[in-house]
Amino acid sequence: MDLRGVSLSDLAAGSGIGLGTLNRCLAGETAFTIDALSRVARTLGTTASDLLARSRTEHP
Repeated sequence: MDLRGVSLSDLAAGSGIGLGTLNRCLAGETAFTIDALSRVARTLGTTASDLLARSRTEHP
């Protein structure tokens, strides 16, 4: 999965998640719901499982 060129605005629009909500989740101020995580993953062309696995390996 290559995230280069994917803006937060594009990710928000594609997933149907508000830009402010997406920013708060990515900043760690709030947690993604399972539904939101799944929608983000679909927008990125991957799975929620893959995003979680990447998170664990990149930020142990």
